[in-house]
Amino acid sequence: MILGKRASFVDFEPASSRQTVLAALSESPTNRINDGKCDPAGRFLAGTMDMNEKEASGSLYSFDGKQTTRLLDDIRISNGLAWSPDHKTFYYIDTPTSEVKAFDYDVTTGQIANPHVVIRVPESLGWPDGMTSDTDGNLWIALWGGAQVTRWNPKDGKLLEQIPVPALQTSSCVFGGRNMNELFITSARVGMSDADLKKYPLSGGLFRVVTKVEGMPTFESNP
Repeated sequence: MILGKRASFVDFEPASSRQTVLAALSESPTNRINDGKCDPAGRFLAGTMDMNEKEASGSLYSFDGKQTTRLLDDIRISNGLAWSPDHKTFYYIDTPTSEVKAFDYDVTTGQIANPHVVIRVPESLGWPDGMTSDTDGNLWIALWGGAQVTRWNPKDGKLLEQIPVPALQTSSCVFGGRNMNELFITSARVGMSDADLKKYPLSGGLFRVVTKVEGMPTFESNP
């Protein structure tokens, strides 16, 4: 497995628990790594964030197995990453913006270009957190504080579906299962009041929803 540990990318072997640092990031001491995901060519992309969630001191990185490239700066809470079915578009979430940005993506070089907003999430729904995509080109976004996962069309920015989750802090989602139609959803308990925990006692749980679509595959890293 590849892990993000504070300010480094680490190779972790579950059988032996051996950890090998692959790359060290030059980051503020108050920053840490947040969401990460491999691109279709096997690069590992991951972003950092201010642990106090106040400063826009984070960055988005791409690691090709040898070299680390900084793709974006001035990020506050680096979160969801996803690609279009043709791999030509990269989608990205900096949570406090309540937006999903799209970039032209060059799979050959790993470079991004032409950023533009494709989705704006209303505050009433929650904060956009982790994200994945399906083979129809739609985006599935977990909404922190929203107790739901939502499906969006990035071509027109429209909300297509809302899936309630019995956990207030819905944090991320990914497709899996034999037919790649099962959506696995993570959640957290941090920041919840006693009243919230009473209302959402399953917060912090992992959930599975069988959908009617086929999810995009998760990609493996380069050796």
